[in-house]
Amino acid sequence: MRLSVLPRVRGHSRARAAAFTGALLGLLATSPLLQPLPAAATSLNVALVSSAEWREHLDGFTMLHLVGEVANNDASDAGVIQVTYNLYDSPTHIRGSEAFLTSDASGADILAHGEATSYNDALPLPAWYDHSAVASVTAAVSQTPPEHNFSITQKACSDANDASHVCGTVSNLNPVAVDQVRVILTFTTTSDPSSAFVDGDGMSLQNNETSSLAAMGTAGDSADFELVRSPDAPVWGGVTFLAESTTTPPAPPDNVAAIASPNQATVSWAAPDNGGSPLTGYTVTTSPADVPPTTVGANQTSTTINGLTNGTSYTFTVTASNGLGAGHPSVPSTPVTPLDVPGKPTGVTAQPGTQTATVSWSAPGSDGGAPITSYTVTSSPEGKTTTTADGTTLSATVIGLSGGKNYSFTVMATNAVGNSAESDASAAVFVPGPPSTPLPGPPGNVSGSAGSGYATVNWSAPVANGANAITGYRITASPGGRAMNAAAGARSIIFGGLANNTYTFSVQAVNGDGNGQAASTNAVTVVNGGGQYHPVAPFRLLDTRNDNRPIVEGENRVVQITGQGGLPDNIAAVVLNVTATQPTGPSFLTIYPSDVIAMPTASNLNFAPGQTIPNLVVATIGAGGRVTVFNHIGSVHVLFDVEGWISTPQTTAGTAGLFRPLTPARLMDTRTGHGGSGRLQAGQTVNLQVAGVGEVPGTGLSAVVLNVTAVSPTANGYVSVLPGGPALSQPPATSSVNFSPGQTIPNRVVVPVSAADRQISIYNHAGSVDVVVDVSGWYTDGTDASAILGQFNAMAPTRIVDTRDSQNDAAHAGALGQGQSFVLPVTGAGRCSAGSSGAVMNVTVTDTTGSSFLRVYPSDANPVPFTSDLNWTAGTTIPNLVVVRLRAADGVVTIYNNVGSTSVVADLSGCFN
Repeated sequence: MRLSVLPRVRGHSRARAAAFTGALLGLLATSPLLQPLPAAATSLNVALVSSAEWREHLDGFTMLHLVGEVANNDASDAGVIQVTYNLYDSPTHIRGSEAFLTSDASGADILAHGEATSYNDALPLPAWYDHSAVASVTAAVSQTPPEHNFSITQKACSDANDASHVCGTVSNLNPVAVDQVRVILTFTTTSDPSSAFVDGDGMSLQNNETSSLAAMGTAGDSADFELVRSPDAPVWGGVTFLAESTTTPPAPPDNVAAIASPNQATVSWAAPDNGGSPLTGYTVTTSPADVPPTTVGANQTSTTINGLTNGTSYTFTVTASNGLGAGHPSVPSTPVTPLDVPGKPTGVTAQPGTQTATVSWSAPGSDGGAPITSYTVTSSPEGKTTTTADGTTLSATVIGLSGGKNYSFTVMATNAVGNSAESDASAAVFVPGPPSTPLPGPPGNVSGSAGSGYATVNWSAPVANGANAITGYRITASPGGRAMNAAAGARSIIFGGLANNTYTFSVQAVNGDGNGQAASTNAVTVVNGGGQYHPVAPFRLLDTRNDNRPIVEGENRVVQITGQGGLPDNIAAVVLNVTATQPTGPSFLTIYPSDVIAMPTASNLNFAPGQTIPNLVVATIGAGGRVTVFNHIGSVHVLFDVEGWISTPQTTAGTAGLFRPLTPARLMDTRTGHGGSGRLQAGQTVNLQVAGVGEVPGTGLSAVVLNVTAVSPTANGYVSVLPGGPALSQPPATSSVNFSPGQTIPNRVVVPVSAADRQISIYNHAGSVDVVVDVSGWYTDGTDASAILGQFNAMAPTRIVDTRDSQNDAAHAGALGQGQSFVLPVTGAGRCSAGSSGAVMNVTVTDTTGSSFLRVYPSDANPVPFTSDLNWTAGTTIPNLVVVRLRAADGVVTIYNNVGSTSVVADLSGCFN
């Protein structure tokens, strides 16, 4: 006789009241699949006599059987015994637990003194399973364990003549609410005396067509049930009932990652299985424990840990909690070490010599966590410098000073992160000796003018060059003290990376003898006209599945953005990969600033019932750092994965995060091997070189803007695009493109490049899939101090074309036919300002009659790029975010359709200056 075994959700407990026959025990004793398990500590002298595990292959899946025997060695009778196993996904890490109940051979809830009973717990073998170990065997004197605290009353079924059904009522006796309860039935057989008791898996529960009753709620609530005999279960002669809550503590969070910054680290993770009860929060624990554990809400999947010690290596574990308590901690993150620039040196003194000075100082109080590698001493006036060969030397001699003058000196410390602030100046000392060779005089006609985040400084050559030819110019900003150098023939410079402020700039001519006399510009007031992009390691900010709260029809749900996952409070826009999943109707999502009173006439994602679809969204932030998500029809679960953020103009500074649009170019096509890879298999990671390819520069970039298309996948799955690195051993916490079998679907991706080789990684989750990657731009990394423009101006979504609407069709009559294109003006009233270099817009195709692609490109591109921005099959509605360079002369783009006809809709969400 083979019992039917029903698969169940991992982590749910299951009661067992089955006795083993000698034949079964003999099978276990001889099975090559058995693995001995250690005995565990007991409670109330309830002992584990033996334990083992074996595996059974049933109907295409494998069941794991945890078997053994427990005994009551206590002087008193014990309640039902709970056996708890720890389940490991590696030799040392606990991934989850399995708890179940067992009673005596008669099915009673009391195990008498000296009595022993066997157990057999079966569960589907998890893919990650390594081994198990008994964690505890517990019982309470004349008391039932809390998760078993229910009463069951048998009653007649509606059809009294139906001997295959058993009916009753189960009541919650626990003092707290119970999410779900499972009724387990064991029964005496009449047809097979050698198997006197059959496990409850031989039964199926009729209530709601599931294996569990509906939610019971608070103490005293009851629910009726009806059990029916499975087709292969034996006829029974008598029945015994057990009941238990199916709720368990949550599983450990996955994909825990950390990114270090000075005195802190941002920790992110993927939400785990909630154990059948809504998550209540997470606890992040630091090792070493320099700071107390940090607790965050259930809607967060990242947090910033402050108060860390620079130079100390840390790992982090995350534990999830629900109404039953805390689960097991996650696997520790990869170690990270917070670092900072050194503190400034102190106690600077100078001892003069003939045209020299020997300067001494004390090391800063903090090296920032990284060893100091050198010190730089600078004189005032003249800016003469000298640098030590190492970080242990605390004195240096400055030479080439002019005799007969007073000098003071500052010292700056350097480590792997960067330079410290300059020290306080030393007391001035008189340097004896003859005057030095005359230095250049001040430049003439010095002036400055402001731009968006930059200033242009102009000058003419000085009247006097000094004793030697001028070799260059040095321009210094005040406030801030930043300096740039210009060539000898230069007469102007663009000073980039300026925050909103009023500046003056000093200009000095330089020759072989030193820096000449400075001349200063007029006051220049810089006002930034846009923000700059800050890429982050992708992390999940929202997943409505975690608390099972889909966005319902007509709902406008407000989502907090700032303050989550280390995002600063004052940002203009956030770059999100938004995924819609499990929709119940054909609908669309609109994401807009939370303080906009009237919802824009725009959409970000369009989807059909049951479809899972992603799209990149550049969402403008509303008051309080929030955005609103609107769902049109039905209900849908929504996921937000953060890829980066854009600063407000008021907080913009530096030259990092400036956008450089390109004519689109293809970097990879696994169908042809272009890019160095063939079709991606399940779990495969490939690295793609992006820097130095085509128009993408080899250096100076922090992130790239890509259109990634999944082609002909064989399974439901997703592709994740990440900074380049080693092959992934487990799936990442975020996705970039989600797909179903046979689908061709694109998504825009903004991804940081790896620091070492400027590569990206592409990971495929399931099945096999071809991947096509097109690049349309890149962001600066701040190493070019003269970089300007490319700042982003975010706006609430604005519809700039809809070929279905004759009043807004860009002079194109109706749908775009096969092989047709039209020119779309992107600048003008209510759109991008004149002179904008690029634009971000959500482009949607609908009313499609053929399987085709859409190409959006700058109208002055020559040749026309061999790329795509949207791909679709006939009859589908598909959106995709497009980041495109504008034609310099008039700010237009061209939109081309390949096959069939399609209506085109474009919603503008921002522009680059």
